[in-house]
Amino acid sequence: MRVFFLILILVNFSCSKRTTISYKDYLKGKTYIQIVKNSDKERVIFDPCDTNILKYKFDNNLYIDLGQDDISYSKWDIEKIHNDSVYIKVYEKPIWKELLKLKLDTTNNLLYNQSFVFIDSMKAINIPYVKEPCENCWDKEVCDEWEKKEQIKNNTFSSKWYGKYSHKTEPYKVDSLSSISIYYDISITKDSIAFLGTGYRTHFIDLCYAQEKADTLEIYYNKTLEGTDYNKDNKGVIAKLFKNKADYYIISPVIEDGEIQKDIPVLIQKD
Repeated sequence: MRVFFLILILVNFSCSKRTTISYKDYLKGKTYIQIVKNSDKERVIFDPCDTNILKYKFDNNLYIDLGQDDISYSKWDIEKIHNDSVYIKVYEKPIWKELLKLKLDTTNNLLYNQSFVFIDSMKAINIPYVKEPCENCWDKEVCDEWEKKEQIKNNTFSSKWYGKYSHKTEPYKVDSLSSISIYYDISITKDSIAFLGTGYRTHFIDLCYAQEKADTLEIYYNKTLEGTDYNKDNKGVIAKLFKNKADYYIISPVIEDGEIQKDIPVLIQKD
């Protein structure tokens, strides 16, 4: 009988150990961005003018953007899992201390911290982005110019462009054993446009706006939501989408496709 109970204890310990490890593996490499509900009860990413969007970034270290401030911990781990909550601890010399109690919704890529809701940044491209107005103008010419720019950023273009566009480059040779591609995605809805790049030496999620000119959609950089702001200094068009017969193409200085030069048409798949 004692042997049976010993085996049962070891099995339970092993299962608990695996659960803890799997949650950390699930979180590692992910960034979660706060989402809120607007007046229509629709979830949006709201960017206030006097603070930053709240954010958690789980990597080898744990980075937390608190809005007015940010903090980074060099080590983090999962202390325990209890009643569907994940308790995260961080290392502050010379001790470990419990820091966060979170709930994970792996089905919908959400994370909860009390009443605050966060979404995996890789899924954030499907969430409308709202920027709080922050500037005041006193000169009519300046006001008119700002209004014109805001009208452009309202994404008033045909619904025929709505959808997700994807392109995978030829693999880049990393070393003698491995190669990695770069994946580019553009998600277009009536409320927002997001341009995503991930893969070999590439990681960004840019919020954009667009102008429709004849049979072409011209896309412009607005703000980097996650990753490196590679495209921040690009004041012109960062991508042109157009259709030729049944196929869609993109011309972009952002996309690098192996030995192919930039700014040439590249076939892109529309979902």
